[in-house]
Amino acid sequence: MNGMEQSATVRRINDQIERWHHKPSNRRGCVIFEKDGVCELQGIDGRSFYAKRADLDNNEVWERIL
Repeated sequence: MNGMEQSATVRRINDQIERWHHKPSNRRGCVIFEKDGVCELQGIDGRSFYAKRADLDNNEVWERIL
């Protein structure tokens, strides 16, 4: 097995993580908490930012990263 292959466990965990790209700001983050339709996303810099779940459905502004 080469170093680039992922175990089944790692693939399963990665499939559960919601990653989003905010197109206007070019900011990317993972959903770390959600309550009452508001998502807390954490960027790679560790800072949190927020978006409504309904706003994430707007494909002109948000893109789900797979």
